[in-house]
Amino acid sequence: MGSVRRKTVTKKLPANAEVTVENKGRVARWLDGRGRRKTAKVIVGRNGSDRIIVQSKTFTAKYRDADGITQEVATGCRDAQAARAVLRDLEARVEKVKAGIVSSAEDRIAEHQKTPIGDHIDAYLTKLEADDTSADHRDNVERSLNRIFKYCVFFTLADFDRESAEKYFAHARKSGSSARTRNLDRSALVAFCNWCIETNRLAINPFNKIRKANEEVDRRLIRRSLTVDEIVQLLDAAQRRPLVETMTIRTGKNKGKLKANVRPEVQKEKLRLGSERALLYACLIYTGLRKSELASLTIGQVALDDEPPYLILHAADEKSRRGAHLPLHPELAKGLRLWIQEKTKLAEGKLSKSEPLLYVPTGLDRIFNRDLKFAGIDKKDALGRVVDVHSLRHCHASLLAKSGATPAVAQKSMRHSDIRLTMDIYTHIEVEEVAGAVSALPDQIMGTILADMNGREKEDCSQFAPEFAPKPVNVGQIETSPANMAVVGDKKKGTDTFDVSACPDKRKRPLTTGVNDLFLERERGFEPPTSSLGS
Repeated sequence: MGSVRRKTVTKKLPANAEVTVENKGRVARWLDGRGRRKTAKVIVGRNGSDRIIVQSKTFTAKYRDADGITQEVATGCRDAQAARAVLRDLEARVEKVKAGIVSSAEDRIAEHQKTPIGDHIDAYLTKLEADDTSADHRDNVERSLNRIFKYCVFFTLADFDRESAEKYFAHARKSGSSARTRNLDRSALVAFCNWCIETNRLAINPFNKIRKANEEVDRRLIRRSLTVDEIVQLLDAAQRRPLVETMTIRTGKNKGKLKANVRPEVQKEKLRLGSERALLYACLIYTGLRKSELASLTIGQVALDDEPPYLILHAADEKSRRGAHLPLHPELAKGLRLWIQEKTKLAEGKLSKSEPLLYVPTGLDRIFNRDLKFAGIDKKDALGRVVDVHSLRHCHASLLAKSGATPAVAQKSMRHSDIRLTMDIYTHIEVEEVAGAVSALPDQIMGTILADMNGREKEDCSQFAPEFAPKPVNVGQIETSPANMAVVGDKKKGTDTFDVSACPDKRKRPLTTGVNDLFLERERGFEPPTSSLGS
């Protein structure tokens, strides 16, 4: 038999409380925020501080479930009679499970139906954190779920409704949300519901059948790869721009000229900054690293003395959480060796292995745009494709393809789990390259056709007339040709008629003049009006 009661909890002693000793022990008296007088018993907490015992305002139901385990459930009721009604419902569910009317899983699902949706989201985020997902991913999932649930007015799992979710996605599309953003929201929602099924919070996923948006039709950001010439221009601009901008006069008659009085040590520092910036771009291009992954690399993660030299990317810093060893291009290895030697010299030989390999500023995207402008490279081309820092990773995949690397090798270097992502999104093949490949196909395929066509251009086409002349057919057939018939005419009436006797198969079946006129007009390309057929 279950019971209901108000549970007691301990709280910190209020700052304005006055503690007195009475027959029942120590008692605290104080005024709450509304000026009401409060009294509570005082005890000593585990840490030795005074705490007050406070009774809960709502009742808690205590009962045994179908497995005989004691359960305590907050009823949320301030009234004892209402709390007992909740207890009766809980005990009725237990009896249904014991009788086999509902399963234990269905009972647990029913138990979660009225839990606030925020509690489920918190539990799901805890699960993602336990799975070692990135903080950025968890933040994106939380934003997506809260955005959907707020629009759809989902307060509990019992409120879940596919139609409401579809209205949200339709609203998002009309509001200008891209297909990729809507698909990310859908993925977060579907994954959350799948977790609810795994944890016996839901029986089915009501949103699993919602279709994905077509990202190819509604792509907002289409990146392109830089050509080798553009890459050289970019690295040169990144190397020179810090010093050029420092020495450029901004105002006055010498505005725009490189005549600013800059101290030699400042010039040296700007040159060093430009070299680091160019080396940063080169690392992104040669290794295919993401910006955040490059920022995580330290001096100790560069193995330049091995053959071949490589970078060590820790699993905690990689997007896929797998870790990788990235081989270095020989020229890039030389550049990094010189850079580390310079950093060691500046540190007076006390360079720590935990020192960042390269400084990756938080505003790198903004700096990259300035370098593009300085290099004379358009941010967006005529086709609407853009160039940004992440495009340098696209450059890595495209250059691998141009160098003859197989798709499997490119996928391994890009660290993609799906080869379609490597080949369809990151590998850019320009029209000129495709044209060059097509031009390399065998010439013999068209050899016979071109020889025949060139020969006909030099010959007299009239020699083909007898061969292609129409063959004699019956007059009544559609293929009738006036060339097989003798034409006679009445010059006074200005009309021509076919002499039927010229066709041996029709000598006994003469045609009327009207029908002859019809055949003649068809041969000339005219269609007679209906009235002529009745004349």
